[in-house]
Amino acid sequence: LLEYGECFVRITDGGSPLSLRGQVVVTKSPCYLLGDVRVLLAVTDEDKPGLAALNHLVDCIVFPVRGPRSHPSEISGSDLDGDQFFVCWDPDLLPLHQAEPYHYPAAEVPASVRPPTKNDLIRHFASQNKFHAVTSEIDTLYKSWADSLGPDCWQCCELGRLFSRAVDAAKSGELVSIDPKLRLPTAAANARERSKTAERSVCQSRCCRRATAATTKTDDDSYPTLTVDNVRPEFVVDLLSSRHEFGRISEFCKFQFAWDFCRARCEQVE
Repeated sequence: LLEYGECFVRITDGGSPLSLRGQVVVTKSPCYLLGDVRVLLAVTDEDKPGLAALNHLVDCIVFPVRGPRSHPSEISGSDLDGDQFFVCWDPDLLPLHQAEPYHYPAAEVPASVRPPTKNDLIRHFASQNKFHAVTSEIDTLYKSWADSLGPDCWQCCELGRLFSRAVDAAKSGELVSIDPKLRLPTAAANARERSKTAERSVCQSRCCRRATAATTKTDDDSYPTLTVDNVRPEFVVDLLSSRHEFGRISEFCKFQFAWDFCRARCEQVE
């Protein structure tokens, strides 16, 4: 029913199901490459009557099986193993240009000629910390280069591709190494990055407490209710750039708050 470039999205709006219609932005976290952000055409049973059979799928996105490759694989190499996708249907936020999606190679998991033993399981779980350390370092380097040169620089592109391999390394056993050219150029740059990281962590910690207090019922009056009128731009940036510190706030709520903030500032300028 769905052609390449199309999708079916049905959400809950005001307590009732609503099928989206028109162009939408689709991506997922983590998103390191510009090509991980795709613009698709959301269609409904008004466009294709056969899609009425999908109307029971609410708060869900359905991708086509036709086309040169699957859209999930274009989006951070998703293999649909419980991934959550971000969908935006605001026409003002549609990107003017799309980067080509990266071809994420499938992880080559070595075939086993015997059942796994207890020692195999111990070695596997013991190696997870090593793989996690590599992905964390890649993430830190990516943010450093993106802060200074932008996410479209070649360093960020290489790190984005490397991150995909590092994630699959837990299954494939590949020893992923970081090219020295992708590391921060000087000791001074390292010191600056450590300083920026520390400042970012402190700011995010404060933002987390304030955002949690603003979005949950609490008897703690030490943090005021947050509105678009009493926060600074730095708070909005940290709100959007944080994946873990704001675990109790949905990605949609973060994005909605940022959009309301920008719209309010534009109205003030006008």
